[in-house]
Amino acid sequence: MRRTKNNRSYAIVGTVGELRGLLENPPPASTYIVFSGSLVLMADQAEDIAPADNYHRQTDRIVKPLGNLTLAKRNNHFALKVWLHEDAVALKRALPRHRCCFALDQYLAHGRARAEPHLHLITGHVADEDTILHIFTFDDGALTAINERVLASSSHIRFQADYANLLASYDRNDYTVIVADPLPQPPAHMDSGNLRYLDGQIYDKLISFYIIDDAAEPSFMARHGISMTAGIISLVLYVASMALPYDSYHDSTESFRRIAATIPQNDLAFGSDQLKAMSERRLFLNEERPQHDTVPFLRRLTSALAANGSDVIVSSLALNQIKVQPTDPDINIVVEMKKSPDPNLTALAQAKPILDRLSERMGVDFRLSHNAFQERIGPNNSKTLSFNIEGEFKRKGN
Repeated sequence: MRRTKNNRSYAIVGTVGELRGLLENPPPASTYIVFSGSLVLMADQAEDIAPADNYHRQTDRIVKPLGNLTLAKRNNHFALKVWLHEDAVALKRALPRHRCCFALDQYLAHGRARAEPHLHLITGHVADEDTILHIFTFDDGALTAINERVLASSSHIRFQADYANLLASYDRNDYTVIVADPLPQPPAHMDSGNLRYLDGQIYDKLISFYIIDDAAEPSFMARHGISMTAGIISLVLYVASMALPYDSYHDSTESFRRIAATIPQNDLAFGSDQLKAMSERRLFLNEERPQHDTVPFLRRLTSALAANGSDVIVSSLALNQIKVQPTDPDINIVVEMKKSPDPNLTALAQAKPILDRLSERMGVDFRLSHNAFQERIGPNNSKTLSFNIEGEFKRKGN
């Protein structure tokens, strides 16, 4: 069935016999070939069907409009499984210059684009033996159902009556009914506001999908594309690995030359000022650091504190390297310990053994500082004493 609409020629084929006729008398290469009828099988993704071996599985079709997932999810419709007859696939292989497409894609695109609340799109294929009708039901632009009906040939005496009865069964007040080419126009007495007829407008913008052909030989790029791509990438990486270090070296050399050109020639001579600076740096590096005396002291101090047992905790330790006043202590220590349950034992009396042991082991006169102690109450009403201890130590040369 060959048609011309808006300067575009297309041939609708729906049976194997029509395919063979098209092969015997091919149309011009500018003619679109539209597969329909018994050549195309479709099923919802939830249906578990296995067509005959002479049908090739094609790309699944989206059955919901973009951005509208609610209705599609409610009806469990996400994609439509599609199969194409092997003779149709062979036709595409025999006529590689022709553009081939599915009538199904035109119907889905039209139903999604209209986005009406309720729509029946009735189309199909008219053959010599019978008439196949497909009823696509759309709700808010999402495909919710597909029904198939088979009527007698359009030349049969009962066709008009059966055709009118079928259209009347779908022509309800809440649904818009669109009958599309290649089906014939509805009978003249069916002139309702909800029933419309599209005479070829549905094929104004033909949508083409890639046809999967399992028997076709792979193209040159399919056979060698991966190895060629890997070779090109390797070559680019090799050239980059050579060029980038050279660019870095060249930029550094040019930068040095620009800086050297701005320095007077007399300043490039190595004179007494440079020698004096180097000598001062060497003396600074060889000078003994005060930290060398501090580290052994800290080692003895931590050993003395550890000898006090697990009842004493050192919460902070600070060495005053820089004194604001000459009378400032050299070291401040904060230790914590549980308060003795003996009510007759004062906090100062409890701290005295710690001071004596530290002073004896360190050779430093430790004392309690200002705000010598604080009492804290912890969990379960446990009491803790915190002591602030300070002292001075002698360095070498004093």
